[in-house]
Amino acid sequence: MKPYNETMPLLMLMRHGKSNWDGSWTTDHERPLAPRGQRAATRMGRFLTDTGHQPMVVISSTAERAAATAHLAIESGRWDCKVTLTRQLYDQGPEGVLEIVRNLDSTVKSTLVVGHNPTWTEITSLLVGGANLRFPTAAIACLEIEGGWSDVRPSNAILRWFVTPHLLETLS
Repeated sequence: MKPYNETMPLLMLMRHGKSNWDGSWTTDHERPLAPRGQRAATRMGRFLTDTGHQPMVVISSTAERAAATAHLAIESGRWDCKVTLTRQLYDQGPEGVLEIVRNLDSTVKSTLVVGHNPTWTEITSLLVGGANLRFPTAAIACLEIEGGWSDVRPSNAILRWFVTPHLLETLS
């Protein structure tokens, strides 16, 4: 494994927390977080702060469950940033995500992007040149991008770590 390079940007991909399937919503886009998803989003936000991985920028899908995940992570992590919501993370696949990432300002050194599967599994595999990750709800993959944001392309990232809420619960 290559040594960590602090000059390279970190892309953290977070899947939304566990959603509520009780049927009180009318569209998939409106599906809210379940209590378990709220707890997991909070736990993951604190984890990022505790490990020194507070993102400078947070971007989320406009889906209710993803936006709520992002807001809870920001609040629990006490990050000094706001969330930018974009529908592109809801209804487009890996290419839509790559377009967003490539347009990040070069001064941004760490970004958390909150979205959905199967896109997160696909894009992680694409960026690291093949990985067969199971991406459970509220999990985070931390990728080091070789070069800058505009250099994001297949096989141009290193998977630094992958953490799930279940793992953190087991360790606590």
